[in-house]
Amino acid sequence: MQVVTTPRLRWFSGWKLFVFTLIILGAAIWLDSRIKSQAPMLGFCPPSADAILYSADLGEFWSEALNTDQIQRIRAEWRRAGSGIELDFHNLTGVRPTPSRWRLWMGQRLLAANTPQGYGVCTYPGLLMRGASKLHSWVRDPIDANGVRAYGEIYFAWREGFLIASKSPEYVRASLAADPVAMKSNLPARAVVYESRVDPVVSLEIHAADEFPIYGRLASTISPRSAPMTLPNALTKPPMASCSASDWEDIASLLNVVDEALLQSGYWEEIRSATSELFATWNLSAPPPWQDDRLDHCSMILTGVEVSSNVPYPEFAFVVRSTLPAVGDHPLAKMLPTDVEGIPYEWAGYPGTLYPMAGPQWAPCLGLHGRDWLGASRERVMRELTENLGDGSPVDADFTIQIDWQQTSTALTRLITQIEELEVIPEMDRDEVRSFVMPIAQAVRHLGRTVILGKSEDGATTFEGRLARHVPEPTP
Repeated sequence: MQVVTTPRLRWFSGWKLFVFTLIILGAAIWLDSRIKSQAPMLGFCPPSADAILYSADLGEFWSEALNTDQIQRIRAEWRRAGSGIELDFHNLTGVRPTPSRWRLWMGQRLLAANTPQGYGVCTYPGLLMRGASKLHSWVRDPIDANGVRAYGEIYFAWREGFLIASKSPEYVRASLAADPVAMKSNLPARAVVYESRVDPVVSLEIHAADEFPIYGRLASTISPRSAPMTLPNALTKPPMASCSASDWEDIASLLNVVDEALLQSGYWEEIRSATSELFATWNLSAPPPWQDDRLDHCSMILTGVEVSSNVPYPEFAFVVRSTLPAVGDHPLAKMLPTDVEGIPYEWAGYPGTLYPMAGPQWAPCLGLHGRDWLGASRERVMRELTENLGDGSPVDADFTIQIDWQQTSTALTRLITQIEELEVIPEMDRDEVRSFVMPIAQAVRHLGRTVILGKSEDGATTFEGRLARHVPEPTP
């Protein structure tokens, strides 16, 4: 008797199984990519947020930023300090901080916010994070009726496909009840955007490209100009930092914007408190309003920080440029107390006055130089100012801000070395300051120079520039 055998089907063996696996994997990748790119809005955050940071594609920005010369130099310098930041990031998000891992787990969108409840993030993940969260829900119950769950130190919840996470459960609950943050039009992929939500309202875009182009808008105006300024480029040796505008009130409003942004860090509030006490001992008044049509524009200049004594002293200068030769009463004289007697002095052949008040570190000087009125915090600063001050090339802007990061790094390193001994940095001992803060202060020198130019128009102030402009190597 002949036995007839039927050949077995081998649909899931050999190359067919391989092809089937590729099809499933490709479909999963396609679906994952489609989900990540279909976020209908930026996300959710508490309405009490005083500042938000967002990106259309954080992984893209991150990857491009890492390829820039500036970031590569900085990373080589602060690896030890950076490891602490990477650990904090990993603890907050559960993802190791690399662009590829972020894209894999968190998707493209990022919305981060600073609120009274704390910091938090909102993302629109793909299949992997959604699957991991589903598995977590099978073994852990929510901690409240809102669906908030806990994973280690992180609290999280889902809303309309968005993942909201924070170390603060109040942040997550507030985000679940908040209105959505609308998608911005023309949101660039290789950029992060910072927006303050308290006065003065400011927005700032930082693009991941060579020299890190920046663009922004300030919801207030400064004095518009009909002619270019020349003081921004008038010094042959660029100072550590400078701000130029039509008058003192404009400079004060710009510094207030920076101050409010920095106040979102608890460290800056303590630093500002300490420096306010120091300035109060100087008995220095605010610059008086301009009452002379000849005064065209001015600059506030920071040249360094003196750390030879127990108290660090900022070294700074003021320059007021006139349309005519500087003669008559000095426009900065009313800043000084009336009970201090000045000593006649001379710089670069021009007359001036030195006011001894608190040793060489604080001995204000007033002088003139051609058509410029000068003021400085000490004699050495005034001498260097007169030696380096020239006419300057025209700059078509209503304000400028410039920072030399090499000089800033040097000043920060000296300052941190001093305050390290005093142990005045909040919640940090000497070892933490030396291993975390100091490398950052030294690494920022690779940023070169920051140059920002601004214009007032249509009831607001727009600005643009370079966060990390290349500085030519000095000629030997």
